[in-house]
Amino acid sequence: MKSMETIKLGGRMVAQPHDLIALKADMNYTTIIFRNGTRKIVATTLKKLEQRLEPFGFYRTHKNAMVNVDDVKGLVRRGNCVSVTLKNKQQFEVSRRRLEALEVLLQK
Repeated sequence: MKSMETIKLGGRMVAQPHDLIALKADMNYTTIIFRNGTRKIVATTLKKLEQRLEPFGFYRTHKNAMVNVDDVKGLVRRGNCVSVTLKNKQQFEVSRRRLEALEVLLQK
């Protein structure tokens, strides 16, 4: 069953994908935001983590952010900027190029 699978996040850290709600990148480091509110920094690029997490319902919203689609509450538009709001009220910017695909994904 996919929900019981674990994935490697970086170093010795592994986690079940459903325990993660978002990831935020900064150069070669990624901050992983867990469902319980904790945050961990790993020395792994967001691109590598994207390849590992995409099959589990994660979507890259911006060059520096990735979210668990199951935790998306909605989209917020302010002028030309669009952000995705998660159930825990955190917001992440959505790039213009990735917006249309995200909207389609959220309608499923």
